[in-house]
Amino acid sequence: MKIILSKGKKIVFLVSFIILLLFSVFFWIYVFLFNSKQYSDDRFEVFNNCPYTSKNNNFQIKCEEVSSIILKKNISDKESDSYIRLVYNLIIKNHTKSVIKDWKIRLNVLDDVYLNNVLIGSAEIHHFVNKKDNLIKINFNNLLREKDLLGFTGRSYSDDFYILLNQGDYIDYLPNPVYREDKILPDNSSKFSLVCYCKIDDPDEGFIDLNKFNNLTFTYKLGYVLFKSPVFYILLVFFLTWIISFLTTLLSSLRTINLVDTVHRYSEIVEQSISAFMGFIDAKDSGTKGHSMRVANYSKLIAEKLGFSKDDCRDVFYIALMHDCGKIGIPDSILKKPGKLTEEEKEIIKTHTTIGAKILQDFNSIPNIREGVLYHHEHYDGSGYPEGLKGDEIPLVARIICIADAFDVMTSTRCYKTKIDIIDAIKEIKENKGIQFDPIIAEVMIEILNEEYFID
Repeated sequence: MKIILSKGKKIVFLVSFIILLLFSVFFWIYVFLFNSKQYSDDRFEVFNNCPYTSKNNNFQIKCEEVSSIILKKNISDKESDSYIRLVYNLIIKNHTKSVIKDWKIRLNVLDDVYLNNVLIGSAEIHHFVNKKDNLIKINFNNLLREKDLLGFTGRSYSDDFYILLNQGDYIDYLPNPVYREDKILPDNSSKFSLVCYCKIDDPDEGFIDLNKFNNLTFTYKLGYVLFKSPVFYILLVFFLTWIISFLTTLLSSLRTINLVDTVHRYSEIVEQSISAFMGFIDAKDSGTKGHSMRVANYSKLIAEKLGFSKDDCRDVFYIALMHDCGKIGIPDSILKKPGKLTEEEKEIIKTHTTIGAKILQDFNSIPNIREGVLYHHEHYDGSGYPEGLKGDEIPLVARIICIADAFDVMTSTRCYKTKIDIIDAIKEIKENKGIQFDPIIAEVMIEILNEEYFID
């Protein structure tokens, strides 16, 4: 299918596509940015006293000392040391409208402590020996092996492990993705626990300092919940609007393409039908073979020079192609007569204009076709036929066909005359300006002939 779009349609289609593309890019950039990795560090002093709650506008982190039990354990080299078992419970509550993801919490060790367990995630333990960081990544839910503790000071007791952490060491708690700890939804919370043992010298002492950690650093990434953002819906409305506009423009363009293609096919049918009909006329009058097509082509050139639109030029072509259709009603004896016509026969020949007008009186698909056929033998000074119209009374299309018809007759051989050359034809046109021909159209015809035949 041949695609034909007007310049205006092409511009509208292109602009719509560009705007849609820009909004699409902006929309998805917005979505990407709101889901991109945004690192933040919030610091809380949560272990100064237990129980303790620290909060800001975004988060609330609660630290509870769940239990403290004094017991004897063989953790150190002395068998009779007393230790206090401390279980800290940390709860992180999300007060934002965003999803907290890929988060971790760093605990800084304030005093020597034995770490026994971390529930329910895993831990990265940073133990410094001679200023060298010894890192171990462990999951306390799995059984520890002795080689996992390489570089750490620790002891085993009844199949349990205790890792000695000194002041300056720190622990990074990593949530367990299996339990979906790694993401904290808005208005939801996550919880984990630390189990530690601290050596005490006198179990009967009334005050025992439970603050074994000082600073807590909360590191996280924010994944915004787009559906809770008004900007998302504004951009979505624009995006959908331009999607609809683009599709509407596309459908309209496709319909236009189909319409233009249909019109083009119908035009071809009309042209072929008219050409076939005029072929009958040429067959009836063999002395004028090809005359109608030549007149149509000359008329179209004149219309183009006069600034007619493409559609109007096409109509002029069709009208000129049909200008002698009335000859279908003229007897063959007159049309094919080899000698000079009598006055009576000349009058009969003149009736081809009115016969053609009658044939086309109900043909309204091509504007002014009846007028073009009826008046193409009218002269500018009023000496023509059938009604003796003059000047602007003669329809413009008829004035165009008049000079195109006369030029082809002058330059063609007929049974009653010989043809003249182009230079003599131009001379005839000049002499008949304002008499037979419209002066303006005559000048246009001369200009065309000069260009066509390179005549100065």
